[in-house]
Amino acid sequence: MDLASAAKIATIVTPIVIAGGFGFAYRQWQSIRNTRMAEILVSLGKQWDSPEMQDSRCLVNQCGKNLKQEIKKADTENSPDLYRLVKVANFFDFLGGMVMAGYFDVRTAYDVFWRTEEHYYELYRLILDDPDYKDYIQCFQKLHQAFATEKAKRIKEKPRPSV
Repeated sequence: MDLASAAKIATIVTPIVIAGGFGFAYRQWQSIRNTRMAEILVSLGKQWDSPEMQDSRCLVNQCGKNLKQEIKKADTENSPDLYRLVKVANFFDFLGGMVMAGYFDVRTAYDVFWRTEEHYYELYRLILDDPDYKDYIQCFQKLHQAFATEKAKRIKEKPRPSV
């Protein structure tokens, strides 16, 4: 084989090898990303089901429409209940931050949390809409907007035919 033939073969083989390397690297990246998201999901599930979070969710649900008044009262009185009243909002704020930063996929977050996020967003809405609290739990608001966008996308998608 002469040098010209070897150069032609190298010209053909090199892009194929490079493309194969990129394909392998992409599959590795996907695997790492999926593993990271699974770890985050397990961690969020543990946090969501923790006794402290269950207690906070119960308290927030008991307050219902009076949640804003209860939070203001607990804040004014420097009550330990303040932490329990905002723990659920802080959870969704943290989740929203993870989604907004790209550490956790919005589709996965929506699949797991959209119903509960919707429920608690409605309970916290008066706080979220209050100008006095506009700088608090901003990622919760962004998460709610991202979930609304995801929901709209899914409504527009045509259902898959059943077999």
